[in-house]
Amino acid sequence: MTPRSLRRDLALRLSVGLAVLWLLAMTAAGVILREEMDEAFDSALQQTAGRLLPLAVV
Repeated sequence: MTPRSLRRDLALRLSVGLAVLWLLAMTAAGVILREEMDEAFDSALQQTAGRLLPLAVV
């Protein structure tokens, strides 16, 4: 059995750690982006409804 390399172990652990942190950051950014887009679309929908409602009542 060959001895394990500390340099290889460190590089592997750092790579895996960075990949996990990157995935967590991308997930958080996606959630925040979706919430912000939902707010923008809700606002646009309310404005459109406000313009069309008087026409529908007539």
